[in-house]
Amino acid sequence: MLVVGGGCAGLSAATALAERGARVRLLEARAVLGGRARSWTDPRTGEVEDNGRHLVMACYESFLRMARRTGGADALRFQPRAEVVLLREGGGRTAFRPEEMPGRAGLLSGLVRLRGFPLRAVPGAGAALREAREECAALDGSSAAAWLSRHGQDAAAREALWDPLVLATVNLSPETAPARLVASVLRRALLAGEGGSRIGFADRGLDAAIAGPAEIHLRGRGGEVLRRRKVESIELDGRGRFVAARCRSGERHEAGALVLAVPHREAGALVPPSAAPPTAPAWRDLGESPIVSVRLRLDRPTGAPEMAGLVRSPVHWVFRGRERGAGGPERLALVTSAADGLAGRGRDEIVALAVSEIRRFLPLARGARVVGALVLKERRATPRFTPENLAARPGPGTGSPNLVLAGDWTDTGLPATLEGAALSGERAAAALG
Repeated sequence: MLVVGGGCAGLSAATALAERGARVRLLEARAVLGGRARSWTDPRTGEVEDNGRHLVMACYESFLRMARRTGGADALRFQPRAEVVLLREGGGRTAFRPEEMPGRAGLLSGLVRLRGFPLRAVPGAGAALREAREECAALDGSSAAAWLSRHGQDAAAREALWDPLVLATVNLSPETAPARLVASVLRRALLAGEGGSRIGFADRGLDAAIAGPAEIHLRGRGGEVLRRRKVESIELDGRGRFVAARCRSGERHEAGALVLAVPHREAGALVPPSAAPPTAPAWRDLGESPIVSVRLRLDRPTGAPEMAGLVRSPVHWVFRGRERGAGGPERLALVTSAADGLAGRGRDEIVALAVSEIRRFLPLARGARVVGALVLKERRATPRFTPENLAARPGPGTGSPNLVLAGDWTDTGLPATLEGAALSGERAAAALG
């Protein structure tokens, strides 16, 4: 079996195939595995940094299956109970706790207790949650903003909860994000109960939870992991079956089947026209939505929660790094989703904005000195899903019986998350029988 692409989707497919006894060869174009969820060591500080902040939720069934399969689950730490802190200018904070009671009742109870969420909007929120749980046809073709508006979720309700949730999970504004994808998040993460809303953190870096254990798993089952192998073409035989993948270096890799786990633009260029699904012209043009992250090192504690959303801020989330010993610098990661307007700005301007916002929301940070700053721009962080292009997402199958697709851009019914990527890998492996 050949897997092209060493991101979360490719690793999920490869480890699932290896678990079933297949001999897997994985080709990755970069020098490191992990795709958009990779880690690296900052040479200036010696600290492990992730290429963007990726969270795990306890409801991530496919991702956690992969993590348990490879041993990566040992590198994850989950909240004891589901909680999202929201900060307001000047240091005011409130917490959203959606699981004080099971299912929809617990979520509504959390809304009633959420400061800033208007009581007048609670009945409409209940109706929206009912549609999300039942996967109503009313979700089709609607943006999240239009769907929420139909259910009386006004500007105050959106500011208090819905907009941060949509930005964090779909990486698009509510005016662009499909209601159906937002409903899928609500259904799986907030309406299933039993702790599914708890957030997990990879404290030692994403590589310790994803790529590192997956590579060990594959090699331990006789597999190969080859880096710096950029695939440039795919060969089919006269019957339309996959035969080989050819790399830029001239290497030719034959195999009995191929899982193509690369981003949608690359997949569109690689899948031979005779094997391309009918939606191929549309999924080549799904587009991308960027995320900008800023890592700050400050000379003193700021009082930042471990994770918090910033209300009415161009910076959407702040994460506090775990303590590395008394007297060490405080490490904060600030994240802006759907960052089209920020990605084109210069480093100094982005750092100045991040520092300004931290001081605006955390009074203790006003006297802190910045001792280090790093800006990370993931310009192709996620596909740009809209109500109009959701139907273009393909399933794993192609016109070639032994060539399948994987990736968070394929039709998983989920946004482009670690769970969507892992689920796509599972489905691709299953499609090969």
